[in-house]
Amino acid sequence: MLFLTLALVGAGCSQTEPVVEMEIAPEEAEAMADELQDGEYMIDSNISKVAWAAEKITKQGHNGEIVISEGSVSIVEGKIVSGSVIMDMETITSLDLPAEKSGGLLAHLKSEDFFFVEEYPTSKFVFTSLETAEDGLQTLNGDLTMREITRGVSFPVIIETEENMIHLTGDATIDRTKWGVNAQSGKFFASLGDNAVKDDIDLTLGVTWTK
Repeated sequence: MLFLTLALVGAGCSQTEPVVEMEIAPEEAEAMADELQDGEYMIDSNISKVAWAAEKITKQGHNGEIVISEGSVSIVEGKIVSGSVIMDMETITSLDLPAEKSGGLLAHLKSEDFFFVEEYPTSKFVFTSLETAEDGLQTLNGDLTMREITRGVSFPVIIETEENMIHLTGDATIDRTKWGVNAQSGKFFASLGDNAVKDDIDLTLGVTWTK
């Protein structure tokens, strides 16, 4: 089994989703060649999810999950050359509130104030590169699209590979306002007091592709 630990770096910005081939260090390609069969690996949507957490400035917050419904990873000559995940925003849930009390929160998150799910039912993350630093730390870079806004994101992950499976876990923190999710942000609205919601959202990806 192969374990890759990746490091967090800064982000860029783009308004399009280019088709790209991932860049990967030769030593990583050689290691993967012993583990992975060439071909396309598809998302297992039964177990692939994004966990989210957000909070007000008072530290009161909520957390939940979003189903990763589609996506793939392509392996050529034992290396990952492209990858993507698509998140079904309609599936957003709350884990900290019982079902009978979460309706108002979820309706608000799906509304135009936040993720505007009726207009933008999916969000997408497309891999663009895999880099290795001199100290051995590695970086996965990609483009995250929400509300038709695409911005670069880089975050640490661990990838486990077996003959017919690729599993990725990783943590990222994003500034929601960079994707136009401005509701209850102190950047845009004055006098919110304790109702201000922090701009940062913590995300934890748990993704499995199978062949």
